[in-house]
Amino acid sequence: MHALDFNHAYRVEAVSIGDNIGLFSGVQSPVVADTSGIPVGSAYFQTDGTIWKRAGLGPSDWVRMVAEDSALFTGAVSSITISNLALSRALVSDGSGKVAVSAVTATEVGYVAGVTSAIQAQLNGKAAKEILQNSRSANYTLVLSDAGKQILHPAADNTARTFTIPANSSVAFPVGTQIWFVNERNTVTIAITTDTLMLSPSGATGSRTLAARGVATALKITATKWMIFGYGLS
Repeated sequence: MHALDFNHAYRVEAVSIGDNIGLFSGVQSPVVADTSGIPVGSAYFQTDGTIWKRAGLGPSDWVRMVAEDSALFTGAVSSITISNLALSRALVSDGSGKVAVSAVTATEVGYVAGVTSAIQAQLNGKAAKEILQNSRSANYTLVLSDAGKQILHPAADNTARTFTIPANSSVAFPVGTQIWFVNERNTVTIAITTDTLMLSPSGATGSRTLAARGVATALKITATKWMIFGYGLS
């Protein structure tokens, strides 16, 4: 008879109260090695660790017993005793469908606290996007929705134009707003009203002129001050 493996707790898949379980051992399945001398209620241990219970007198009347590490439970389970898991780790289902400890820490899980929608969608919403265009073939004063856009003077319009940055008191662009000016033909005057428009790097202030095929970027650095720089800008 083989020794019991006390590292496992066994249960019987089908058992009646009062069963008398004797202990037998063997290499073959008891279904194959069955003899009439094994009484009902006996337990049969194979060398591979499989345990069978004799449920009847026929050669096929055996019920397989299951070790706790087989991940099979029937009915309510009041408690399970296992070794301590790694501290402060997220639990996952592994490749065998069993509960396992992942490499993700409790701190890392906490980073997603308060998230109410898909993280990637939120990242995409904050990521840099294409610069939207507002094409103008007439004199034009910027509006709040022009923040982050390119204001284009197209090649089809061979007339000098003026694009005006309004005062903060009338259109309060947030500090940090960037606006691009693109001129394909003739000249564009980039005008300022009561606020300050400073040319980089000279420091000169006032309205600027953008030559044909010139590009300039205006950056709002305080509530009433813009800095502008670019190519073909004077």
